[in-house]
Amino acid sequence: LLDLTPYQGYAYNDNAAAGGAAWATADGDRALAQRGAEELAAVMRRQRDGLFRTLPDAATGVAEALRMAAVGETPVAVLDAADHTGAGGIGDTPGLLAALVRARPAVPCAFAFFHDPSLIERARAVGIGGRFTASLGGRHTDLFGSPVEAEVTVGHVSDGRFVNAGKVYGGLAVDLHGAVRL
Repeated sequence: LLDLTPYQGYAYNDNAAAGGAAWATADGDRALAQRGAEELAAVMRRQRDGLFRTLPDAATGVAEALRMAAVGETPVAVLDAADHTGAGGIGDTPGLLAALVRARPAVPCAFAFFHDPSLIERARAVGIGGRFTASLGGRHTDLFGSPVEAEVTVGHVSDGRFVNAGKVYGGLAVDLHGAVRL
């Protein structure tokens, strides 16, 4: 065998046909590659149930993060990994932000991010320091909650272009076609 690779798929994909797969490459021996792929797939199936984790709901995750911050365990990040725009998410699910707003945290918090070109245009129109009422998230579907209504102040406006720094994606140029901090 030249290569034997497990592909676990995307955990939050809602398509049953897009799960894990096993890939094998052999040097001219198709039967060997087939056996290798089948054996790897069997190992993956045996381990499948051990890969599942019970995750907290948004309110519980936010409460735990705020508890950690209160005792100095910072920084703390709470993620909605299923809304990962780099893996097909829509960048529009408001559940985590709604839970954060309901928690009324006594410590500084940041929420990143929603993909909302119309919100960027509104922020550009009022300019830095300007205020307006925004509907945050929930533009594409209400399956993940209703938009969070908030009075916002524009803190920063950008063209959304930058170059990643650091070990992960370092040097990669990104163009978000605009970005704002509210």
